[in-house]
Amino acid sequence: MKKILLISVILGLSFNSFAEKWYNGGNLHSATAIEWSKAEYTNKLATAGDFISKMWLDKNFSDKVKIKNMDDAKVYADGLVKCVDTTITGKNGKLEATTKNTSITEISVMCMVLAGWLK
Repeated sequence: MKKILLISVILGLSFNSFAEKWYNGGNLHSATAIEWSKAEYTNKLATAGDFISKMWLDKNFSDKVKIKNMDDAKVYADGLVKCVDTTITGKNGKLEATTKNTSITEISVMCMVLAGWLK
């Protein structure tokens, strides 16, 4: 009986890890750069995925952006995370005083504009 219970628990955990999508669970939409800088990569990626999917669904992307599904969007979300991280930390890798209270939404839109992703 214990073996069956153990196998059930292991299988349940395995299936749950596959069920979680990369774009679920982001909660940094209203965050400042300080909050973003302290967040886990998975949270940043999911939040960036929300920004990317919103722009995609609203047809705000230029022809330069090629997205057909959320797997395609992940590449852009990862690029957005890297851009935001670089923008708020600068060359020295430390949080820049000039950006620490700036909205992540504003920085994200700026990154998308500078990358040429938006119309």
